[in-house]
Amino acid sequence: MADYNFNDILNAIATVSSQRKYWMVRTMGGAYYADFIRKNYIAIGYNEISLQQLNNLPQSQKQAKVALKAQFTDAYPDNRSSGHSVSQLLRFTREVRVGDIVIIPSESAMHVAIGVITSEMYEVEELDSDVDNRCQFKKRMKVDWKSFSRRKYLSPSLQMMFVSRHPISDVTSYAPYIDSKISDCYLKNDEMNVVLRITTRKAEDWDDFFNLKALLIPTLIYRRSESATTLRNTFRITTST
Repeated sequence: MADYNFNDILNAIATVSSQRKYWMVRTMGGAYYADFIRKNYIAIGYNEISLQQLNNLPQSQKQAKVALKAQFTDAYPDNRSSGHSVSQLLRFTREVRVGDIVIIPSESAMHVAIGVITSEMYEVEELDSDVDNRCQFKKRMKVDWKSFSRRKYLSPSLQMMFVSRHPISDVTSYAPYIDSKISDCYLKNDEMNVVLRITTRKAEDWDDFFNLKALLIPTLIYRRSESATTLRNTFRITTST
């Protein structure tokens, strides 16, 4: 067996928090998809509601919803679905956190980008002219984009994620499939996950998996000895599509 530097292997293993959440943010039918990627952010509309107004809402979710709905009705008197819009604004403001994962779809969800939220919400004062589909939303969060893919190459288990048409949707239930698009090897809930991207149609030699086991088990033992994390020393292979 070849020699391996365990420190190099450990540094390549991401540790994924079981507390982080996953969100899909729409891009105005794909119009803002390129701008979100090019400038590394996501955004939500309703510019007439300022960041200061949102920050000054009561801490109580129920009271905040009542107060924001009143402000929203004043700012957008013709909006007949203010309750839904208020809920979306509060979700973006209070539930999306630094370290969470965000997924954005392009037009018709033909392409998909996945990234990590890297900033609290901020508000831009001046907007670019509305040419070349430049985003006209002021309230934003910075994103570090990690993965770009055509939708057709995503796991079939992820396809139902795109059914929701809300501006922002909680897609945390799809976490295992999203994690595997970001990292080929990661630790989550004291389990090591390894993604094998097998593209050949030829039969694979089962012995290759045992060579993998011979490498991973010593790595896990070494990692456990270097930290307080208790890792399960069982080894199993599961497959997903």
